[in-house]
Amino acid sequence: MSDPIQVGARATPGDDTSFALRLLEEAVDRWIAIATHARSEPGSIAAMVREQSATFLGTDGVGVCVPALRENDDLGALQWLLEELQKGSQQRNNQVSPKIVGAIHRAIGLLSTERSIADATQRSARRQLYHFAYGLTHEINNPLGNILARAQQMIGSASSEHDRRSLATMVDQAMRAHEMLAEVMRAIQPSPLHCSVAEVNAVVRSVADGLEEQTQGQSIHWQCELGIEPLYASIDSAALSEALRMLGRNAIEVCGPGDTITWTLQPSHPGNFRDATAESMGTLRIAIQDTGPGLSTAAQHSAMDLYYSGREQGRGLGVSLAAVQRIVEGHSGTIIMQSEAGAGCRVVIDLPRAAVPARTRTRLRV
Repeated sequence: MSDPIQVGARATPGDDTSFALRLLEEAVDRWIAIATHARSEPGSIAAMVREQSATFLGTDGVGVCVPALRENDDLGALQWLLEELQKGSQQRNNQVSPKIVGAIHRAIGLLSTERSIADATQRSARRQLYHFAYGLTHEINNPLGNILARAQQMIGSASSEHDRRSLATMVDQAMRAHEMLAEVMRAIQPSPLHCSVAEVNAVVRSVADGLEEQTQGQSIHWQCELGIEPLYASIDSAALSEALRMLGRNAIEVCGPGDTITWTLQPSHPGNFRDATAESMGTLRIAIQDTGPGLSTAAQHSAMDLYYSGREQGRGLGVSLAAVQRIVEGHSGTIIMQSEAGAGCRVVIDLPRAAVPARTRTRLRV
């Protein structure tokens, strides 16, 4: 968390015009990217606000304290800046630049529309995909069930050990296909989360320790840096554990002898621009980093897409990362992947942090 910035100087008219134009350009570019289904990374407008707030929020000799702002909350950044400008105008009789205020209002409108478009597009795509996958898996499961039942019946009457092994292989492969279809449906329509405030340290450590045992004999270095401060969040412990296991397994699969996998957990940024003090506990950050081969730019952009797999055919359905993303978003969190080809990969999960739950004390009868 960065230190608060002390604001002092006022902006000049030229600064007003320049900032307003830059702000509108960024907002329009973001809106166009969503409308054309192009990939757009948030955070550029938030960075502008962070850089320029010291210019626009001050009076001569009077400072305004800017909280440590969340990196990718562009809409929250604009709402916070607008509130501070209006507050400064009322409390210190500062004249607020109409160019800045007008640009902020237009940018907020564009970003709000952008979010609506993205949500509507995702809901429509998921609904169509669900109906397609549901019908497809139903039709495939029917003949698959018949094959499985007949193969199991024939094993007992097989005349040779070779035939029994062949039939057993048919049973195993039919069961594998059934599980793959079930995994597809779970990724499209995940089970509802049942969240309660829990200590995240214990969840992360349990998953990391369990996966470390699977790397025995692979010469993979394992590091778990969780710190000693208990961090709490409202989570579905089973769902979050499964998401972390999928990420951990992906890291193990791409790493070879001598590579390192590092798990970290630490407090992160305040929850949002407008609520960065008393009511907001901020976020906590879980990061899983490996020194494996990394991802190409194209693979990094598609990694979270449903059914995308960067591995060769026959080694994965491409649903694990999509399922992880659904779980994280179900916790009101965010997930990003940072990687370069040949330079390893880092997956970062930010979750809203919760207050320490009230301790229940056992009453002693005297």
